[in-house]
Amino acid sequence: MMLSAVILCRSSSSRLRNKHFYKIGKKSLIEIIIEKLNKNKFIDEIYIASGKKKKNSKYLKLKKKFKYLNFFFHPKENDVTERIFLLSKKLKNEYSLIISGDCPIIDQNLIEILLKNIKNKEKDYDLAKFNREVYYEGVNLVKTSSWKKIYLLSKKRRLFAEHFSKIFNINTKNLKIKLIKTPKSFIKPRLSKIRLSIDTRSDLNFFNALYLKLGSKKEINLKNIKKFKYLSRINRHVLQRKPGQSYNREFIFVTAANENIGFGHLKRCLVLKRQLEETYSTNTKLCYLRRDNLDEALIKKYQFKKLKFNQMSTLIVDLPASLTFQISKVLNRRKYRKVINIDNQLKTKKTVNIIPSPIKNSETKNLKSGKKYMILDHDLKMFNFKQKIKYKLLILSGGSGYPDISLINYLKKKKISSNIILGPLVNLKKVKSMKLGKMTKLFFNPKNYYSLISQSEKIICRLGVTTFECIALGFKPYVIVQNETPQRISDIFFLKKQGYINIFDKNKKLRSTPRNLKFDLPVGAKFLNKLI
Repeated sequence: MMLSAVILCRSSSSRLRNKHFYKIGKKSLIEIIIEKLNKNKFIDEIYIASGKKKKNSKYLKLKKKFKYLNFFFHPKENDVTERIFLLSKKLKNEYSLIISGDCPIIDQNLIEILLKNIKNKEKDYDLAKFNREVYYEGVNLVKTSSWKKIYLLSKKRRLFAEHFSKIFNINTKNLKIKLIKTPKSFIKPRLSKIRLSIDTRSDLNFFNALYLKLGSKKEINLKNIKKFKYLSRINRHVLQRKPGQSYNREFIFVTAANENIGFGHLKRCLVLKRQLEETYSTNTKLCYLRRDNLDEALIKKYQFKKLKFNQMSTLIVDLPASLTFQISKVLNRRKYRKVINIDNQLKTKKTVNIIPSPIKNSETKNLKSGKKYMILDHDLKMFNFKQKIKYKLLILSGGSGYPDISLINYLKKKKISSNIILGPLVNLKKVKSMKLGKMTKLFFNPKNYYSLISQSEKIICRLGVTTFECIALGFKPYVIVQNETPQRISDIFFLKKQGYINIFDKNKKLRSTPRNLKFDLPVGAKFLNKLI
């Protein structure tokens, strides 16, 4: 008996658009699923079932690589049950295997167990399912002709249109369901934090971290996921959304970033935005107070809008101190739900001020600071393990900083080769005119930024977000003191005293410090969920 496989996917995911085309290792999520289904000896027909053709035409490009692939588009994006029912009229096999396009883990034994149990001479079953919750998500084996019955049942509740599997739990009297005893290895413990579906960037990072651990020759399967289950820390914070619930509360981010202001304020906002989207609400917007406070390329890249809000809006503000008067003026004239202000202090009503630094601790109603209020990129979790050293010395210039000529000349005299990472706000023409020499290699705004840090022996930087990113990755960077303000110099020496950093001194030899993967700076912004 052969099966028709149907992969459910669409481009308009609210948390990770076009997620099926993101790569795990060298292959995209959708390619991995198609190849695994094609290897199954019981499957001789594969369909991509998606929403509107115009919105989801990108899937058609898969035909070039997978000649055997079929496509079905349905204008009602959210009516998944109707989509499958209409497609079922085209399927050639008696049974159809419905696969969620969000999960790259497909167990061939699981499919075989489902198929063996649904085939029964004495009773004609509509579908087969396990009697316990399993790790594998979105795998359903249904008799193809039964989709008409399921479709009619879906009309009873709006929820069933998008989440057809809920019908299998509620309408057990109307459907002939074969319950199968779940194999022990498939059973998902009630408190397990392992997530096998890809809904967010953190989920994608989890699978890519597994790929880095296993290498390209080993398959990512349930056995290996359990072996490296500690990697689930990468995406265990992600909220598994409940069908029928709304996650649309509005959050507005007000920030600035250009060559003069730097990139740190925007970078923190991007971390906070991601924290909300992965755990609470996807109704988030990036806004500017004044357009000239933002680099034009960043406005386009992150789709910034002019600041507008209402009395139900929660504002998250991260601006340089020079703009606090202007934002205070705006807030004092308008109504809003709440303000969370980052990195300085506002005295406006309904405002909580957050100082993201391990240097000072405070826990008052309107001011919170300390280690637990750090705001660090979620992607850091993916690189919290030792990698092979590729670079002897790495210099981090921040988001808008230029190479320090005196430092480069010092390294040249010592005949030390260096690698410099330049941020997104740096003018490349200006850097090239510096003529840094052959012993200096440049990386301009690299996508593998944290990987480069992880593969370095020694790191030099100035005090800023990059310093704490290095610490979170287990490094003790050399921090430059020259040309800093008295307050920042005081902060640098405090971090030195706490054992977080080294201080760069031209009169002392640069020594490599063993990487400490147990540094306890929190990654992400878990505190935010308690404040909103």
